[in-house]
Amino acid sequence: MYQIKRIGNNVPKNLRTMFDSYDEARSAVRKWLREQMSRKNPRWIRDGIDLINRTVTIGFYGFTIRKV
Repeated sequence: MYQIKRIGNNVPKNLRTMFDSYDEARSAVRKWLREQMSRKNPRWIRDGIDLINRTVTIGFYGFTIRKV
């Protein structure tokens, strides 16, 4: 079982569940971040490394995934 952690314990409500695999948890965080970045008034702007790699690096935004 895997749990999503964030600096300052600011984990969004829909990400507070337990995930069966690391990949499921990572995908959920990336999906949530992409949704936040695509809003009309985005909370975050994508980092240049993310644009080059074509993926969202969850560590840049304070998220980690821990095995419980």
